[in-house]
Amino acid sequence: MNPSEVNLRRAPAGKVFYQTYFQRRESPRKNSRQIPRRTFRLILGSVPEPSKMRYLLGANEGFFAGCEEPRRLPAWLKAEDIDYYAREFARTGFRGGLNWYRAQDIT
Repeated sequence: MNPSEVNLRRAPAGKVFYQTYFQRRESPRKNSRQIPRRTFRLILGSVPEPSKMRYLLGANEGFFAGCEEPRRLPAWLKAEDIDYYAREFARTGFRGGLNWYRAQDIT
């Protein structure tokens, strides 16, 4: 059985497993390409406790739905770091990282 088939079975009705979500071409692009600075503030600045990580999303829900930008960044992260990553990913996109999810069934 392919990994994507296992992921589909993990999700209850009306939900999508996060790896399946990232296999869709339109959804991640819509969330990250338009506003890479916000994407990195959410990803790096508000890392939740492992017990609060979201692995299941609503079928039509964006990955960052319900996420709030941090009021302040963690001590290890500077605004300049966020700016750097946002500029680079605005220029190159997130395709490389997302292709890991898209290619998981290739053997």
